[in-house]
Amino acid sequence: MKEWIRWGTAESRLIDRFARDLVSGRSPNAAIAARACVDALRRLHEAHPNAAWAAVTRTWEAVHTRLLDVAHATGGRWRGARWSARQDSLIRPFVTGLIQGRYRSANEAARYATAVLALSGPRRSVPFNQRTVQQRILDQAEARGWRPDTREWSERELRLLDDYARAVRRGRYRTARAAARAYLQGLDRLARRHRGTRWLRTDRTLDSVFTALVKRLKRLKAWSGPVWPEPELQLAERFAQGLIDGRYASARAAARDFLSARDDLRARLPEIVWLRRRRALRNAQRVINKQAHEMGRSVQTIPWGAPERRILDRYARAVARGRFRSILGAAPACKRVLARLHRLHPETRWSRLPRTLPAVEGQLQILVRGFGIPRNNGRWTPGELEIVDRFARRCGTPGYRTLADATRECVRELERRYRREMKRNPLLGPVQPRTLNAVQAVLRQRAIALRTWGPYAAVSRE
Repeated sequence: MKEWIRWGTAESRLIDRFARDLVSGRSPNAAIAARACVDALRRLHEAHPNAAWAAVTRTWEAVHTRLLDVAHATGGRWRGARWSARQDSLIRPFVTGLIQGRYRSANEAARYATAVLALSGPRRSVPFNQRTVQQRILDQAEARGWRPDTREWSERELRLLDDYARAVRRGRYRTARAAARAYLQGLDRLARRHRGTRWLRTDRTLDSVFTALVKRLKRLKAWSGPVWPEPELQLAERFAQGLIDGRYASARAAARDFLSARDDLRARLPEIVWLRRRRALRNAQRVINKQAHEMGRSVQTIPWGAPERRILDRYARAVARGRFRSILGAAPACKRVLARLHRLHPETRWSRLPRTLPAVEGQLQILVRGFGIPRNNGRWTPGELEIVDRFARRCGTPGYRTLADATRECVRELERRYRREMKRNPLLGPVQPRTLNAVQAVLRQRAIALRTWGPYAAVSRE
């Protein structure tokens, strides 16, 4: 529903109270303050159901914008999220590491610092994102006399970089980032062989080399993003035709089968370099959709009816209350209820087109974000994080010498937990299992924060 009703006096007083907490520092940032304000506004609307302003459900985005406006209107005293002395002390080792050259860039230092900050405060709040942490690290490093390297590339460096650009064009390297890594390795070998040569600069970061390499590729007119060779496009055209003929309910289903058939194509044509790299499901779906539209497929869009929206709102509230672990678990159950509603009302306009699973997931995502929950389909529950913490503390012990060993055991333990949850509460729906890469990423963050892995591991064991 569009919010055209003005803010009431009681709502404005509530917004002012949370804005004062934000300015005084009692709230860590505007996102957390807006989430708490949304809950308070919901209770206020339930207490005054006959008021005109109670007829509109205030979304998290609207409350967040209003809260920022009120905070900035207090005379300019508020300048965003505040850093405490403890948080500054946590990122100080990363600032020192950037100055001393232990990190190749501020982005790399911010990635480790964000993992430490995320687990240093309350479990349900993450005050700063990686971009904010990176800017804070840069400010503190520049205050201590550090300056980023902004010197231009010499003519000899660019000639050497052109050789790697032509190698990418010929297909010797699968990606430009792989060629940038090879450039840095070759530069180190040249610097050891020709000591004292001034133009051989080995302090270039991977990001700066990658950016310069992409510029050289564009100048050679050999860079337009990931390349789709002709055999792969012909295979995608076959699945686009299946989407038009109705053999697939959606482009996502056609893209899944396309990726399976692409593995067979890669085995038959190993000489094509671009077939060796993996395609994301989203990219395959985009190409299949584009080819299907060029072949005459029209997209039929029907607005959501009021009964459909009521069902979506019910399942979105169930996700917000924790009945479903994620939107991926609630969407199939919601889709089944919508299909039953379409069979009961076949004469209505909104029942002419069956709702696909991605469409239901998208609508649930919008509604759940309106309740103040961040945009994340796979939120980690406290039970899952407890298991991850258990294995993060064991990193580096005799049983788990590497992070991969701890990750595999953690995945098995999580799968056992999912099976127990399904037996206790079948209403949770199909649980989307955690992938190995997702578990390893969270496990690495937890281990760095607990100082059992990463730059502080050796110091903590001593």
